[in-house]
Amino acid sequence: MATNKTAKKISLKASSVKSAAKKKSATAAKGVKTAARSGVKNAKRATTQAKSAVSKATKSAKKKSSQATSRAKKTVSRLKKKGKTQMASTSKGIQKRTKKTQSTVRRVAKQAGKTVGENVGKALKTVDHVVQQAMDFGKSLIGERT
Repeated sequence: MATNKTAKKISLKASSVKSAAKKKSATAAKGVKTAARSGVKNAKRATTQAKSAVSKATKSAKKKSSQATSRAKKTVSRLKKKGKTQMASTSKGIQKRTKKTQSTVRRVAKQAGKTVGENVGKALKTVDHVVQQAMDFGKSLIGERT
């Protein structure tokens, strides 16, 4: 019954990857919002940090899912060599699960990237708006003097 254990491990990894990606994107977005309040330079730094956080989450997720897939494939081939067809069919189930895991990982990573991108965009728009207001105010002061 080693195959069932492998299946459980794989599904656990999938869920951990999912939660990690969500957490990373949320924290990155928060960072961008807070940085936008304190200035353009910080906002830019936060943007790059957000992007790297998402890419790291995606990379680790893909790595874990590919590892799980290869493990499942090895299990299948080992069982086929031994001639245990019944167990081989359960390992096919494992392969299906790993494929699902991979698609989940891709979807979550994509979504994380989108949310970070949207938040970064909003934050930078706010910064631009503040800068523009300051410039307008400065121009009005100069205009008043003359």
